[in-house]
Amino acid sequence: MGSGSAHAEARVLISQCDYKGGAVGDGGFEKHFLHLRNPVTGSKACYLVATDGKLQELHWSKQTHTSWFIDNFACADGSLYLATPIDPLFIILPILEQLRMKKGDDLGKFRSLDDILSVDGYPGYRYLLPYLQRSIGVICETRDVGQVKYYRLDDSKTVAWLICKVNRLSGALRASSRNFQGMVSNDLYTYVTKMLEEYVKMDPWVPAICKYLGVDMDTSKTAHVPFVPTMSAPQKPQENKEQTKWPSYEADSVVQEQ
Repeated sequence: MGSGSAHAEARVLISQCDYKGGAVGDGGFEKHFLHLRNPVTGSKACYLVATDGKLQELHWSKQTHTSWFIDNFACADGSLYLATPIDPLFIILPILEQLRMKKGDDLGKFRSLDDILSVDGYPGYRYLLPYLQRSIGVICETRDVGQVKYYRLDDSKTVAWLICKVNRLSGALRASSRNFQGMVSNDLYTYVTKMLEEYVKMDPWVPAICKYLGVDMDTSKTAHVPFVPTMSAPQKPQENKEQTKWPSYEADSVVQEQ
């Protein structure tokens, strides 16, 4: 960073990205940030594409009376941005559900990747193309028409994929903390299912997961999980914010690509 004004707008970001370029204002990380829809709320949220092509979600934490020293300058904004990997299938799932236009016994329409990634006002979805070309078949039926592949969301495949996420996350939690090692499986599944509600809509996916795992839906709705949701687009932080509790990296990283 070459000027005091640049330092005045500086932020601290921790990420797995091994980017070695300049500062944000010099064209560094700035070109890697994407605006995509939050998969649960549909609102605009900020994500990061690392140099290895993996998608990461951004979390934000702020303590009172904090600042950062960057080179020889003091950054008054003492907040911290943390980027953690996320599986892009979570991001594209609500798009697929909407586009198939399922009605009753009609399983819906097949769509091309161009149709799936053409989200009005969100050009960032195009960055997901390389990943989806490899993995969209995990949750979709595929049909070839000439040289073009078409996809339709498949409920049974999607539920199986989500169950796999639950099992992986449960195992990661047991391995990462003694607090989870003594939990009975049903309680742990309830805890993990609640965590997944930060990434998938309640209907129809959460009831399907609970039914398969034997989890009590009423218990799942009231379970308390100290989990950080995907943050909205970066903006000037408010003062006197309470400290955010971060999820453990081992658990949070399970929502990334498998």
